[in-house]
Amino acid sequence: MSSVARVGTPVQFHSSGTVGNDPYAAVVTACNEEGVADLVLFPKFGGTLISKLGVRNAADPWHKEHPDVSRQTGCWDYIPSDEVESAPKQLPEPKGRK
Repeated sequence: MSSVARVGTPVQFHSSGTVGNDPYAAVVTACNEEGVADLVLFPKFGGTLISKLGVRNAADPWHKEHPDVSRQTGCWDYIPSDEVESAPKQLPEPKGRK
């Protein structure tokens, strides 16, 4: 999958700069050709939306070259496809109807 996300793409933001921690839900508001994105994060328990500018994709080798800065800026990654729930193919029949 490309590290360049389209505006409006739902992604995960990892605050520690590595995938595997408890991610924030986020949406891409801008992304350049190098995969550096501006994100809007949704706080886990509600509240004010958080803006993060200049966040690099988790697959960017820059994170290995600059681990200290990476831990401060975080990274974004696509939502793993096995975690995305698809809509049911057919809605269940309402109870009480025959």
